[in-house]
Amino acid sequence: MAAFLAQLPFLSGEQSDKVEAWGSARYTDFRIVVQDSADGGRCCLAGGIFREQPRSLHHLQRLLTTNLKNWRLPRPRYQRGWLSLVSRDVARERLGLKTEAHAECAAIVLQLVNANLWKLVEQRASERSARRAEACSQLAALGAPKRSLAVGFDALAASTRERQAEVATRRAQKASSFNQERFGLAGGYVGYSEAELDECSDWAAVKRRRLDEPRTAREEREDTLSARAALEVAAQRSAPVG
Repeated sequence: MAAFLAQLPFLSGEQSDKVEAWGSARYTDFRIVVQDSADGGRCCLAGGIFREQPRSLHHLQRLLTTNLKNWRLPRPRYQRGWLSLVSRDVARERLGLKTEAHAECAAIVLQLVNANLWKLVEQRASERSARRAEACSQLAALGAPKRSLAVGFDALAASTRERQAEVATRRAQKASSFNQERFGLAGGYVGYSEAELDECSDWAAVKRRRLDEPRTAREEREDTLSARAALEVAAQRSAPVG
């Protein structure tokens, strides 16, 4: 047998400490357990696993009896079977310790728990990844119309700038043409309204339009510019030829 169990009278705290110190120094998993005795009182069950096999049960009994006597502890008298040799599992079970079978079962249960835990962790991670992918897809779908709208606005702005440049070029050419017809000079001496540049094809049309419509402050300013242009034309014509 690999272990022993000893039925002892009830021990006080100090007595229990002495037995605990002695047994823990010599045996593995040594323990003292308080139990109910057959006579309705209380007793102690002590035991542990041998590190070295004793010579015999009688030798172990003599050793324990001598130690109890030296420690002035109560010892069993006229009690049969108070000391017995048992297996490891029996000793551990009686002393409230885990047996090897329990340890194996606990290890198996722990493995199953860990496996299920990892499965749960992987499942939660997969669910979070799927939710993130769905959220990214929804955000991309929401962002697509905005990007398309921005591209459309950019294209519209570019087209508008091109049209405005074309209109400005055409108006500048017409203003130069009108001045050429009017003063014989090409250049921006006199400004014209946008309506005149857009609706009139020559200076004669501009002149008719001005005669048909009321005069404005702008037209008065243009008359001043016209006078300056006329003076420049006259000066060029009267200048001596070198």
